[in-house]
Amino acid sequence: MRRKRQNERERKQKAAVIRQTETTHMAERKPDEKALADFHRPAYQARKMVQVQGEQIEHKSVAEYLAERYKIGVDASGQSKA
Repeated sequence: MRRKRQNERERKQKAAVIRQTETTHMAERKPDEKALADFHRPAYQARKMVQVQGEQIEHKSVAEYLAERYKIGVDASGQSKA
């Protein structure tokens, strides 16, 4: 039991040292240009893309969509019934 606690303490200390050295290295090096540009890109660009696609979609009422989808009001030859 005592050995297990000592191993756990050693692992935590080693992890803390690794984290410290990694952050030190990160602070010393300049990030590459692509990473920097990606970081400064506006978040959630997908929202605008979905909005634009939504504007491109043909707008129909529910009844019109269902009539087209299930061919309601259309005979076997594709001609609309009147």
